[in-house]
Amino acid sequence: MRRQVVPQFRFLSLVIALFFTLGCVLPAASEAATAAPSGSGQISGRVVDTAGKGVKGAKVTAQAFDILDDNMQPRIWTATTDPSGSFSIKGLPNGSYTVEATIGRVGQTWHDVRLGGSKGNRVTVNFTLDPSTARGGVKGKITADPGRQLRVRFFPHDSRGNPSEWWVAPDAKGQFSIGLPAKTYTLTAEARGKDGSTLYHRRQVTVSAKRTATVDIPLKSANPGYAEIRGRLATTKPSLHVASVTAQQIGKQGVSGTEWEIAFGFDGAKSYRISNLPPGQFLVSVHLMDTSKRFASYRYYRRVTLAKGQSLQLNFDRLAEPATVRGRVVDAKGNGVASASVSASAKETGYLIYWGAPTDAKGHFEIHLAEGTHRLIVNVPSSSGRTTRVKELTVTVKAGQVVNLGNVRIDTGGGSKSKK
Repeated sequence: MRRQVVPQFRFLSLVIALFFTLGCVLPAASEAATAAPSGSGQISGRVVDTAGKGVKGAKVTAQAFDILDDNMQPRIWTATTDPSGSFSIKGLPNGSYTVEATIGRVGQTWHDVRLGGSKGNRVTVNFTLDPSTARGGVKGKITADPGRQLRVRFFPHDSRGNPSEWWVAPDAKGQFSIGLPAKTYTLTAEARGKDGSTLYHRRQVTVSAKRTATVDIPLKSANPGYAEIRGRLATTKPSLHVASVTAQQIGKQGVSGTEWEIAFGFDGAKSYRISNLPPGQFLVSVHLMDTSKRFASYRYYRRVTLAKGQSLQLNFDRLAEPATVRGRVVDAKGNGVASASVSASAKETGYLIYWGAPTDAKGHFEIHLAEGTHRLIVNVPSSSGRTTRVKELTVTVKAGQVVNLGNVRIDTGGGSKSKK
């Protein structure tokens, strides 16, 4: 069975990405109350279409990560591309920026563009932006509840840590179209409601040159004719907040990349409902954060099977505080192994999903787990950049328990850097 690794802070990363993406469309008045802080930094580049031709009139924004205006909103600098598609934003203070190019309903966003430090304070950022699918792209329609704000995002599979995404805002009928470079993407459709909840659907989509992929997505809070999972959410402590509930489809090869999710505001929720589901097997997970433990992030899991059109009641009536598992990954000489990955998989998942955290510079790690039995796997980076599984162990934890594994000794094979 194919196993899937889930980053531990995926939800928090998504929240941050949404926050800064939304901030990029704040009214200009909020950024003009006082003179913007200035510096010698510069972000420049070019916006082209999928044929490589310059795009005139695209709006480019640079949004500061930690510089706020008088309304306590992230400071924004803007530029417009010339006939060749070129732009330049000057006078920027050193720091981290979200840089976005938009034209019409489509855009591309680069996250965590840094000025200053080892890379200097002059950075080049290029965009590929095309409303037309004539040279390859995706079109479709989202069917959602009235009043929900819609967006479709595309995250390339070959990014290798490259924090970039494309997006398109569907029209009033939910229809969308965007030209994209030929590659495979994770498509994320979202429908944000006024109640603070957001419905998500994720799937893989491949874009080929001169071909248009068509994707129609039902994304309603209740959708007759489709299966659904619903139920109660009850936590045992006030510090525990339900961030989201996700239903991931299980295929013959294991957990697929197709999933449905409902995310809540930071106040959490007492119940959930995930609709629009086809028949089949699903892995349902409840993602919690414990504010008393520095927003510790962890998940409860259940496996279910749905028939066509079935409405399944699945309650989580005792969502308890997480256990904390700590330790230190060391090599044969007792030196801490930096940048190793310590991943855990709950027994309830059939060990299909791994939930991980990296070691620090001295090999220390800390991971938060729901009560139950988990399989821990330690992977280390090799000189080629690949990871190698070198250790596997099983732990059983209780709610609120702190487990110190001490030194987890492994054979690195000389492929990783270590520190005492």
